[in-house]
Amino acid sequence: RSNWYIESEFFMFLLCIVIMIDHIVGSIRHWLFDRDFTFKENLKGLILKLGVIIAGFLVLSTIDNILSKLEFFKLYFSVLVQLIVILYPGSSALSNLSIITNGKFPPSGFLEKIKNFNKSADIEDLKNEK
Repeated sequence: RSNWYIESEFFMFLLCIVIMIDHIVGSIRHWLFDRDFTFKENLKGLILKLGVIIAGFLVLSTIDNILSKLEFFKLYFSVLVQLIVILYPGSSALSNLSIITNGKFPPSGFLEKIKNFNKSADIEDLKNEK
């Protein structure tokens, strides 16, 4: 197996775990907190999220493959693609955890950094500012 394949396989494994956590935490939120849970909407939301993740990952990976020929883009864009893809279900899971814990976890400052990154796609938005 190539190094790319092993790294991608591990990323896909982690992505599946994050999607599963997002789905479970989101289901708990809608069932116990928002009290608007239905199996139909839950399944529809899961299928939509999976479709968006698969389509987005394929498109971004294609762009990454093209840009990888430019040495200065190679690592940065590859990391950016994985970050964008993992944060789609990841930020949803973290937002739902914030609702379930009444804002105690994760820290609101961290959620704000993710929101800023989602707006800009600039990794610098995730850094600590001191």
